Amino acid sequence: MFARQTGNTWPSLVAMTHDSRNSGAPSDPEPPPTYGELLGEINAEVANAPLRTTRAADVATIRHYWRVGSVLAHPRYRDAVGTRLCTRLSKDLHAAFPQHKGLSGPNLWTMRRFADAWPDGVDLLPVSRLPWRHVVTLINALDARPERDFYALRALEYGWSNSVLVHMIDIDLHLRHGDSAPGPPPGTGHFNLYAISGGEQ
Repeated sequence: MFARQTGNTWPSLVAMTHDSRNSGAPSDPEPPPTYGELLGEINAEVANAPLRTTRAADVATIRHYWRVGSVLAHPRYRDAVGTRLCTRLSKDLHAAFPQHKGLSGPNLWTMRRFADAWPDGVDLLPVSRLPWRHVVTLINALDARPERDFYALRALEYGWSNSVLVHMIDIDLHLRHGDSAPGPPPGTGHFNLYAISGGEQ
């Protein structure tokens, strides 16, 4: 059993940006009281997750990542979940599931942000059929749900690589085209879902 923390002492995300090696903070901080329950819920989800072997498994993996993120974003845990806690979770998950990829601390934190970005689920949305690298780009480069959905749909429909997706966001394509669908960018060819390359999965 983990020792209970007293008070609201779990570090905030802002505080986590400071290098703990220079501040004297412990490298493996004490988890919050709910850590055992949180780890148990994520363990159960990871145990049922597909190992990536086919494109269909990739789609299932994105949906699995959202479900992990929804656990991290649950009101019972979300105030305690930050980058340092995700690092602790990563260590424990890797020990239990060494064959599973994509369980790094930063990736777990991005899963939390993924669930925050699409809080009602992603199973029927274009974003669930994109590679994880594309999803990360949408989360990091855009702040609003309509813009994220716009680029997710176009990336899926036209088979954009992640570099093309980044370029289209950089040139504010959604402002140029409004709600109308643009044609395939020069050199990208027509829609080909299998041509899209993925990120960390």
